[in-house]
Amino acid sequence: MKQTNQLTVMVLPKYDVRKEFIESLSTYVRHCLQQSKVMIVHDAEDGLESFLSHFQGQSSSSSPYSYTDAYQTFEEVGSKHPKKTKAKRETFELQLETTMVMLCLAANKRLTLALSRQDIPALGLSGADLKSMTSSFLNMERLGRIGGPPEIDFQAFEPLLDGGYVPVLSPICVDKKNRFLWVQPSSIAQSLATSTTGATLEVVWQEPIEQRPEQQKVTSKEIVQWMRQGTLPKRLIPLLQASLVAIGSGVNTVRVGSLEELETDSAIQIVKQKQPAKHTLEEPQLNAYS
Repeated sequence: MKQTNQLTVMVLPKYDVRKEFIESLSTYVRHCLQQSKVMIVHDAEDGLESFLSHFQGQSSSSSPYSYTDAYQTFEEVGSKHPKKTKAKRETFELQLETTMVMLCLAANKRLTLALSRQDIPALGLSGADLKSMTSSFLNMERLGRIGGPPEIDFQAFEPLLDGGYVPVLSPICVDKKNRFLWVQPSSIAQSLATSTTGATLEVVWQEPIEQRPEQQKVTSKEIVQWMRQGTLPKRLIPLLQASLVAIGSGVNTVRVGSLEELETDSAIQIVKQKQPAKHTLEEPQLNAYS
């Protein structure tokens, strides 16, 4: 990889380690490495949630980490059924250790190994490593050990990125008291992209997005209107929300699409809303009324 200050942050909200997907992901990562450094933030792979639910003797709907829409769902449940939420939170406390093992060891290492077999210099990490990502509890009493967007110590990653490695990050962070928290992968990716200049945030969806906007480039306002239609997969909504925060925080490029759409430059691109021009007395339309 040539030396560059550009960074591509990819978030994988849902994926599998089948040969076809890993080969496609590896091809795209190699393409990106030609012009930028690369970081990958992943969620649970296909099948892990159902495995966790089976392991814990619960239905998938009550799994503590239904991942991307977790804390929004918990906020809604907590406002209506505080007693149920408290009981659920106590269950989550006992389950986080299992979830952490599955995400940091099973999911992270399987993905890292699969990429390494494709000659991608992948290095599996979490936010707990080097205390690189520090988060805070969203609401410990109601939600348990779920954290908000983390603070990034980007200097922890710089030697790895400069050395040509591709950090592959599981969504486990720590707080300032060294307690583990689960954080939405989209929030981690958003924080990574906004913690350095020249970053591109890319949401890798497993298949082409249906009922997408007609135009390829869309503004933040148009994304909000799209989300309000109620036709999007639930997992995609928090990813789009994080994308809007990234754009609003100064990230120049945010793209959402399948690997094929990203590689062929046909993915949805979220662009900054143009600010209305400020009129001055020198402008012709105002001079006419002077």
